[in-house]
Amino acid sequence: MTDPDDGHDVRTGDILPDWAVDLGTNAATRGNVYVVWMDTRFNDPDHDDVVLARSTNGGRTWGAPVVVDRAPRGVDAFTPMVEVDSSGRVAVSYYDFRNDRPGDAVLTTDAWVTHSHDGGLTFPGESRLTERSFDMRTAPDALGYFVGDYTGLAHVGTAFHPAWVAANDGNLGNRTDVFHRRAR
Repeated sequence: MTDPDDGHDVRTGDILPDWAVDLGTNAATRGNVYVVWMDTRFNDPDHDDVVLARSTNGGRTWGAPVVVDRAPRGVDAFTPMVEVDSSGRVAVSYYDFRNDRPGDAVLTTDAWVTHSHDGGLTFPGESRLTERSFDMRTAPDALGYFVGDYTGLAHVGTAFHPAWVAANDGNLGNRTDVFHRRAR
């Protein structure tokens, strides 16, 4: 993935799918297996969406992947994580550049979480995790702007607990911090 303004590389979790198994109490979804990854098939050849596939038979067969992010076409969504809560709700967290304004010298980046209440078939809404956008260009440059692939998504009961890394705009002594927010 590259910065849409200057073509500089942005390092993401593009080679790291994430998996979750429904161990909850909902008999209709218990045992489902979910996987999320970045994929250009539903966007365009230069931009990734976050997609999810589910298996209802222990991974022997898989349903068609569905796009879970809300980034518009031509905008990258990246580094997804998936988790299932105790009631069978599926959540996916990810980053995207939807709030970036081309040519403003900032690569505006946000973190999001979306939920499915039907076993991973649809993801009708999302919540912004970042209180304010951050500039990916101020992240460490390790063969590309890189906040790391140190994201996480867990649950306690029916509350999801996403964790993500964001760049500290302009603070070259401490370029990134880890954040957490409870999401329902």
